Amino acid sequence: MTRKPDASDPAYREDLVCRVVGYMRRAFPHLRGGYCMHWTSATVAALNADRLHAVLRAGSAAWPRVPPAQLHDDHNHLAYFGYRWHADHPFNLTALLIGQLPEVHTWAWLVYEEQFVDLSVGFWPEECEFAHKLDWPGEKPPTYLWCDKKSLPKHVIYIPDREAEDVVKQIADAKDLVAKAMTYFENGPGKRK
Repeated sequence: MTRKPDASDPAYREDLVCRVVGYMRRAFPHLRGGYCMHWTSATVAALNADRLHAVLRAGSAAWPRVPPAQLHDDHNHLAYFGYRWHADHPFNLTALLIGQLPEVHTWAWLVYEEQFVDLSVGFWPEECEFAHKLDWPGEKPPTYLWCDKKSLPKHVIYIPDREAEDVVKQIADAKDLVAKAMTYFENGPGKRK
């Protein structure tokens, strides 16, 4: 049995990201960006297979899409791109009625290390362009985010919400996605060497 990795080790982080990306390409070859629940499920499975205690978090998250000088402009209501959880929003209620994921963002949370791990954030400029036809003139998010609360980049927002987490976990796909990914990371090609 391999020993428990150090979640702060950059080499371990790169290895985990490569294994999750490999899994996603293999399991979902036609997915384009987005699909945070798929990325989160795979990330949680890989971290747990490596004996780090990770859970799925859900709620609201946003990243500034404009340069910092434009963030405080009261007329720039499109300064951020992200996903905002509102339990009673008609869009979310409709999505839930038809069994789809509502407007919510998911990420992995390392419980003992108290760290965010979000491998979908690098797709946000592409999603912004696709969903809203907006460019991203500011600094782009990194390929992935892995940090504690104090190290979140300035103006980046992650707000977990227990109700959002309960809703996401009740969607059958979430449980199935984690179970499928666990097999890959515990016994398959994604197993840590």
